[in-house]
Amino acid sequence: MLRDISAGGWIVILSFMALGFGLVHFLVASMRVKLENSTLKQEQAPKDRAGFETRSKEEDANAGRSRSEKTESSQPPQAWYEVLGVAVSASPDQIRAAYRKKMALYHPDKVSALGPEFSVVAERMTKEINAAYERGMSARS
Repeated sequence: MLRDISAGGWIVILSFMALGFGLVHFLVASMRVKLENSTLKQEQAPKDRAGFETRSKEEDANAGRSRSEKTESSQPPQAWYEVLGVAVSASPDQIRAAYRKKMALYHPDKVSALGPEFSVVAERMTKEINAAYERGMSARS
């Protein structure tokens, strides 16, 4: 059976074998390079992200402070009942419930994963809500 193959047939068989070997070698080498590159990127990513996040948080916090200072100075202070969203004649239980509801929305720990600009807003709102709660509870005492 192998003796029946002509010289031209052997050339074709050997050339296809060489072509197949070259193709497999090329694919394995390219996959190895991709794997090495992705491993290097994964090792470098935490370093890059950490530097970016630190820089970004500092810049955004400074920008957020300047924005919040501008808006605080331009807006008149709200009454405690407007901040909490209750009536002027609200009972201490209603004030407490409104306070808890607002704090559940604006507590800095709840929004810390969203970004530094949200943390700045949450801190400002938390201060306003706490002050409004204290004024409202002292008005009821």
